[in-house]
Amino acid sequence: MNSYCNKIRPLISEYIDGALDPRRSADVDSHLESCSECRQIAADFRANKSVMASMPLRQTSSNFDTALAQRIAAIAQQKAKRSWLARIGEALLPSRTNVWRPAFATVTAVTVVASVMFAMRIPPTEVRTHTMTSASEQALIQQCVVQHRSYAEAQPLNDFSAQALAQQVDNSKQFDGDSDDVL
Repeated sequence: MNSYCNKIRPLISEYIDGALDPRRSADVDSHLESCSECRQIAADFRANKSVMASMPLRQTSSNFDTALAQRIAAIAQQKAKRSWLARIGEALLPSRTNVWRPAFATVTAVTVVASVMFAMRIPPTEVRTHTMTSASEQALIQQCVVQHRSYAEAQPLNDFSAQALAQQVDNSKQFDGDSDDVL
């Protein structure tokens, strides 16, 4: 298919119906001689036209156009009179014409749930820091550090936290002037 096909294909139906002016009809005719794809499309249009011509005609009532216009106007009026809640409900229901409606409904529901959870959140509890003042607690911590160090020395690859904890204790001893003697 070339760019000329894109110009000719919209004219094929009118060409089959004999509705084109002679110059355009000649252009379509010459293109159909050289393009098998467009020639097949023209053959399909001819087949459809013959099937349609073989079907029996149905007569419509004399006021068909007026009745149709009134029905369309009534539907438009009903849509205008719908409540805002009905319009939201229709927007949330999935349909063939709007594939984004389910996604919109999901986002809306998540937003509502998140808003409710945010509004009802429990305030965080106050964080309490415990300052150790007793000598027995200090001694217990020193004993834990010693045990931690011994484990870290025995299994140095298994315990990275022992090194950091020992460094903190060593730093605090420098400032406190404590001795290295531990229980």
